[in-house]
Amino acid sequence: MAGTSCTARVDCSTGVANYCSAGAVLNPQSVDGSCTPSCSICITFTPSGTGKKTGKITVSDSDSTSAQTTAVSGLGTFVELAPTTLRFAGTPLGSSSTLPVTLTNVGSTAVSIISISGIDDYTASHNCGSSVPPSGTCTINVTFTPTVSGSRPGALTILSSDPASPERVDLVANGLGIVLKPGSLSFGSQTVGTTSAPQTVTITNKNATPVLVGDISATDDFVVSANSCPATLGSQQGCTIQVEFSPDETGSISGTVLISDNDSSSPQKLNVSGMGK
Repeated sequence: MAGTSCTARVDCSTGVANYCSAGAVLNPQSVDGSCTPSCSICITFTPSGTGKKTGKITVSDSDSTSAQTTAVSGLGTFVELAPTTLRFAGTPLGSSSTLPVTLTNVGSTAVSIISISGIDDYTASHNCGSSVPPSGTCTINVTFTPTVSGSRPGALTILSSDPASPERVDLVANGLGIVLKPGSLSFGSQTVGTTSAPQTVTITNKNATPVLVGDISATDDFVVSANSCPATLGSQQGCTIQVEFSPDETGSISGTVLISDNDSSSPQKLNVSGMGK
């Protein structure tokens, strides 16, 4: 499989992100040394076989140290994974989310599958069987079941007969100890200087322990008009707040309701929007 790394770097002397090319001119370093002009070289890796491949890049220029060289390396593999990173939506404690990964054998011989597994809060199931034929594909379903609130990074690991084994898919997710329903509010159009009917939001503690609830407030032209939440919200218990929209100008208006508590994801944010007319 081929890989490319090609991110243009901003030249501090011009403020423009650019790539190096024949005939390009880099300005000298600033007198105080704070700016070193630069450009980026785009590198494409197309391995002719499996395993580790090495090489070097040579740059010829007018500097007295020319030519400059830098070593490069890559790993040729017959196993192609898509995507290489899975990003799960926030998942409440006590529930699960599942996303797929496609494994493709781009080689000319079968790839034997030894194991496919996740770690920590992640499990994997698949239809790859014991081997994947040339040009064959299979699907790996990764399930995220958070055990605690907050960021829960992980990895999917595929052990196979491929020389680049083990292959890895990075897993990114957050467990939600505090759940807001609905997840956002839209108030539609409201006459300037008037107040909308309230909309209700339910706040539920999915943690195994009580949560201490602090300030609950709204920004811009939105206000929390009612709050039934106790100072301590028990495990698996819920409470409600009501939010109103009172625009002081015309046009689209967006804001946020902020819920402060001692959950690791605090403050929780609820996006709210409306239109002043």
